[in-house]
Amino acid sequence: MLKNEVARYVPDMLMIGASGSKIGKTRFACELLRTFSKQFSIDGVKVTTVRERNGTCPRGGAGCGVCGSLSGNYEIVEEHDVAGRKDTSKLLSAGARRVFWLRAHREHIQEGAVELEECRGFGNPCICESNTMRLVIEPGIFLMVTQGSTMKDSAREVLGFADRILTIEKDNLKFDLSTISFREGSWLIRERASAIILAGGKSTRMGSDKALLSINGVPLIRSALQQLSPSFSEVLISSATTSQYGFCGARVVPDSESNLGPIGGIATAMESAVNDVCFVVACDIPRISVRVLRKMFRALSGADGVVPTIKGKIEPLFAIYTKRMLPAIRKAIASGERRIRMVYPECQIRYVEIDDPIINLNTREEYRRYLEM
Repeated sequence: MLKNEVARYVPDMLMIGASGSKIGKTRFACELLRTFSKQFSIDGVKVTTVRERNGTCPRGGAGCGVCGSLSGNYEIVEEHDVAGRKDTSKLLSAGARRVFWLRAHREHIQEGAVELEECRGFGNPCICESNTMRLVIEPGIFLMVTQGSTMKDSAREVLGFADRILTIEKDNLKFDLSTISFREGSWLIRERASAIILAGGKSTRMGSDKALLSINGVPLIRSALQQLSPSFSEVLISSATTSQYGFCGARVVPDSESNLGPIGGIATAMESAVNDVCFVVACDIPRISVRVLRKMFRALSGADGVVPTIKGKIEPLFAIYTKRMLPAIRKAIASGERRIRMVYPECQIRYVEIDDPIINLNTREEYRRYLEM
């Protein structure tokens, strides 16, 4: 991280990085702008990071002028020429409401990013082209465009932050734009994964079915479905019976055996899911953080599951599990085990520390306090 800065969360920004120069990053940004500018107002941003204050320009060579003409620590210019040949003009022509070009010395990219937000205003959707900006800003989505095996240093530095790596082959980038959406101030990307809402509990401490508790006039179970649908290709409800939550419109998977607790519902729903990757969430969690979801999916590569931790405490019912865990889960059930966490030593689990609290509503008092928040 530059100067030990903490990346600032900017969910209304979709950021595009690239493994090399002139491989189609701007073309892809323009395609996104043409698609989404028909639905809502959207800005464009081009970022040029200057790594050397003296000597040969690291990007365009002698005579380029991009780096040498930057006299201060950073500079922000708004593009107005819709018919020009520059990348910023192309973004404007593709449908951006406003387009800004930020040039900054690498060690001052954070300062430039802060002023850029002030220039474009907060809350307006934005598509930004940059690698280095990802070190100081955590966008709603970060897409990395690659071509061939060559990767420049700035791309390698942020590759681990990519929510999706897109490969260009023969100048063709295959990507389904319908997997991207913008809702409630945040860019979202739909994973080829199943979300499983656990709603088979007895709600003993609550005294009534927690899944039917109303938040702003919407039952918790329906709210969970609405929050998860844009981010998953399938959403299932794990329940004791198929009839209880039919009003939600999602497929309900009944427990194959009763009185097994959450682990039984997890096993049955995972076996029924169409995807190998499953996100499991308890129905009594009223707010599902997209930011946490993205962090968890970025950590999944090569692991059997991802479990978040908050100050060392694990959250087993807000976790990603893959079907590779099913043999260990079924073995645990057969031995009488009812806690999913007891399966972890048999699997490759990656733990991710998170800052956002995961709130559960287990009692009437917790429900009352949440409504007052």
